[in-house]
Amino acid sequence: MPIDKHKISAKVDRSKLLPSFDLKVYKALNDCQAAGLYLFWDYGGRSFAEQLRLYAKGRRKIAGVWVVVNRSAKVTDAGPGSSFHNFGAAGDFYPLDAEGHPDFNFAPDSPEWRKVVKLFKDRGLAWGGDYGGWDNPHFQDAAVTLRELKRFHP
Repeated sequence: MPIDKHKISAKVDRSKLLPSFDLKVYKALNDCQAAGLYLFWDYGGRSFAEQLRLYAKGRRKIAGVWVVVNRSAKVTDAGPGSSFHNFGAAGDFYPLDAEGHPDFNFAPDSPEWRKVVKLFKDRGLAWGGDYGGWDNPHFQDAAVTLRELKRFHP
């Protein structure tokens, strides 16, 4: 069953994704759709500049060092070059609500999301919720390390 392309965000430029990650996600999204689970793909690859913009949220640079000044505004712990997103090997996904809109406040412990996590893991993707439980929309390629991505990044 092919992916319903209306469920994929225009933010994701699949040409910038690591081919192995793109294939795993494509298969996982097909698996989800076959199970009646529909997702919104919010982020894929992310430039270093975009990563810095996100990293700066809730922080201020003081004497050359980034300091958290508003914990609730912070969205990532990864600076530029420290995120799988920067190398096209990660994506953020959200379930769609009954009206077909992304549910950005979904319950990560719901049976539906647990099924999504299982289907993505079965395709070789690691879940951000396993890393301290706060990055629940995040999945990344489990077959590569950040060190490997940095070494081979153009």
